[in-house]
Amino acid sequence: MAIYLLYESASGYSLFLAHGLDEIGQNTESVRNSVTDLNRFGKVVKLEAFIPFESALDALNQCNAISEGHMTDELRNFLELNLPKVKEGKKPKFSLGVAEPKIGSHILEVTKIPCQSNEFVLELLRGVRLHFDRFIENLKSGDLEKAQLGQDLSPIDLINVKQFAQRVMDLSEYRKKLYDYLVTKMNDIAPNLAALIGEVVGARLISHAGSLTNLAKCPSSTLQILGAEKALFRALKTKGNTPKYGLIFHSSFIGRASARNKGRMARYLANKCSIASRLDCFLEKNTTTYGEKLREQVEERLDFYDKGVAPRKNIDVMKSALEATLNNDTEMDVDKAPTESSVKKSKKKKARAEDGEHMAEDKPIADTNGDVSEELKSEKKKKKKEKRRMEQELEQEQDQAAENGNGLIGFNADDGSLKKKKKKKSKDEDGEDLAAASAGKKKKKKLRSGYEE
Repeated sequence: MAIYLLYESASGYSLFLAHGLDEIGQNTESVRNSVTDLNRFGKVVKLEAFIPFESALDALNQCNAISEGHMTDELRNFLELNLPKVKEGKKPKFSLGVAEPKIGSHILEVTKIPCQSNEFVLELLRGVRLHFDRFIENLKSGDLEKAQLGQDLSPIDLINVKQFAQRVMDLSEYRKKLYDYLVTKMNDIAPNLAALIGEVVGARLISHAGSLTNLAKCPSSTLQILGAEKALFRALKTKGNTPKYGLIFHSSFIGRASARNKGRMARYLANKCSIASRLDCFLEKNTTTYGEKLREQVEERLDFYDKGVAPRKNIDVMKSALEATLNNDTEMDVDKAPTESSVKKSKKKKARAEDGEHMAEDKPIADTNGDVSEELKSEKKKKKKEKRRMEQELEQEQDQAAENGNGLIGFNADDGSLKKKKKKKSKDEDGEDLAAASAGKKKKKKLRSGYEE
């Protein structure tokens, strides 16, 4: 049975006839070894027909139709003109080898031409593609490359292509920077959630909830369908099945689970995400220990669904996480202790150095102004002596007052005097005035009484 080969290239459709296949055999390995040799391959495969495309746009349309499995009118006319006619009711004595099974089925349906596409045909087409420029006459060496690549670019088009390529590179670099920023932010805000479900999915959950606090307030059932609100309300309205997952579906754990266990895995993962978000929201210190332990639990649950291995209990996992955090805190304290002591020592050394500088600065001043400092010292000594003398006098007066039964009233330490003494002086002066006034009155009375007698 003869085999015709349909080969579509950027320049046009070509039809080859493969004959004398018994010489090299029907073995694929032997064909693979023989296609590289043009002399041997040229004896087996011959060019039957070739039709070029009218333009570059026509070539593009024809290639797109072939890739979609659609036979165009140009291809149908080309095959009907160059292939033997198929008589009705009789088995054809040839077959058409194609690269795409879809286009082969369409050709068989429309034209009743039998088609085949297997490894043997593909190896023959590979040889045709390798030596295609040798089969077509009057074809220069660079014509085929030009037809495959298209026409030359103008300077303006080349500038635009370079600008678009640079923009794509800038966008990819900007995306990388955004991802790095997201990773650092998630490690600061929600380290446990990021360690459990990833930075991107965790950031989407926080963004959809509004904040980390709002996400921590959500129950696990709400977190499971967060992002699928439309599907949920549509299911409630139509009384259909509610969605099993929302944004959490983008996690790798859901993709790794089997179809029957995706809902269970989503529910379990939402539970762990709820715990991780609450830990991140209310813990005082940032740590990823809890998130790593929760991730281990999810991995164990996956193994349980696939292999039947029993996972650990939640209490045991949380105890181990708590012990790990306590150990990390103690290690951090031990590391910080020597650093703090060294900082204190350095501060003390700086303070001593500054005091030494101040002392060095004060010494020459004291030397130059020695006379002034001696005078100040003598004045201070005099003031101290006066204070002591005033205090001794005050003590003597207090003793005398105690003997007379009269207490001192209002000692003024600042003035160094007694208020009571002043009061006594004033009272004595008032008594003398009263005595003089009474003596004068008595004299007047005596005089009046003498005149009356």
